[in-house]
Amino acid sequence: MRLRQIRDLLGKYNGKLTYTEQRMSNGNYEVIGLQKAINTIDRLSPLGFLDDDIARLKVYPTVYLSKSPQDKMILAEDVHKEVRRTIRIAKEKIEGFQKLISNSIPENEENVVSVKLPQYDNLNDLSNFFRDLNKALKSGLKNDQIKGNYHLQNFDTGSLWIDLFISAGAINFFGQLITTAMNVKKQSYHLEIARIQLELSKAQKEHIDGVRASFDELLDGIVEKEMTELKELENLDDETSSRVKASIRMLSELITKGTQFHAPLNAPKEVTEAFPEPPKPEALDKPQSLIEQVSSYLEDTESEE
Repeated sequence: MRLRQIRDLLGKYNGKLTYTEQRMSNGNYEVIGLQKAINTIDRLSPLGFLDDDIARLKVYPTVYLSKSPQDKMILAEDVHKEVRRTIRIAKEKIEGFQKLISNSIPENEENVVSVKLPQYDNLNDLSNFFRDLNKALKSGLKNDQIKGNYHLQNFDTGSLWIDLFISAGAINFFGQLITTAMNVKKQSYHLEIARIQLELSKAQKEHIDGVRASFDELLDGIVEKEMTELKELENLDDETSSRVKASIRMLSELITKGTQFHAPLNAPKEVTEAFPEPPKPEALDKPQSLIEQVSSYLEDTESEE
């Protein structure tokens, strides 16, 4: 999980650390909503910084483990005092971490695109990723019509996330590039499966080269079709269209490998609408998984023969 996600998560849950309390005539307290507040602290437990507070709440198991349908309980005065103090400390910690993270995030968020890298386990793959991403950005943005600029804004330590600053005049167009690349990825899914089947087959090299060329032509046709609206919308000339087409192909390949592009935070509505909804992790077809599926299919087919 990256800094922005943690900050937003903390903001989402901070408002839930509230409950109502009323002192009773016998000195005890009737509290409503405390169970929800404790559950909220539990949900943030993977972050680690609330471990001490959770331990203090667990001292009172009848409070910590309460499952009242009405979320109502009666607490003795001393118990109520300790629980209230723990909830207050947890809330202060959450607010403190929010401020710390916000101060650590670069400014100009409305022009910063967040990119999640695929799960690479060797340096060559990582090097190739940045090479291909740079080529895609250069082809799609640094041309005579779009005249866009970009640079690496931030690299989250300990994660596979980077932030890219895209110049204001090109950020909306970049969102359209990603949307088109996503569409190409969806349309070329079965073509990718066929390509992998071919790579795993025992066909002769001459045959593979010929079919691979056919696949390339089919993919070109898919890209050309998907970028028709973009060409008309931006009135792209032939030279720019050629460069944008290459960019879309490369971006589509990166997305197929598991790359995600997330719209800038606090960006104008027209910018966020230009970006597609990022796919859910389970919806991403990892190439290795795809290869394993096709390989398994081929093995089953051979065994039947």
